[in-house]
Amino acid sequence: MLQSKEGCVSNTVEKLIDVKQSPAIDFSLSANEACKNSPVTFKAENFNDTTGIKQWYFNFDDNNFSGDSVVMQCLLKWR
Repeated sequence: MLQSKEGCVSNTVEKLIDVKQSPAIDFSLSANEACKNSPVTFKAENFNDTTGIKQWYFNFDDNNFSGDSVVMQCLLKWR
């Protein structure tokens, strides 16, 4: 329950929300094929100028993480 400064009580709240357009993301690799323990460059790009990326996050599932949009990583295991 909310009460206004005039003393009116309400259980309804209105708030305008600005919904931005989704980013247009493209990911690429430096090679079509990669060997285990060989470096591969991962590149992420946003093609939507109206929606900026605040932070990139790569999780390589081997205790290596990156917040950069371009990352070189050696692939240690395959799935």
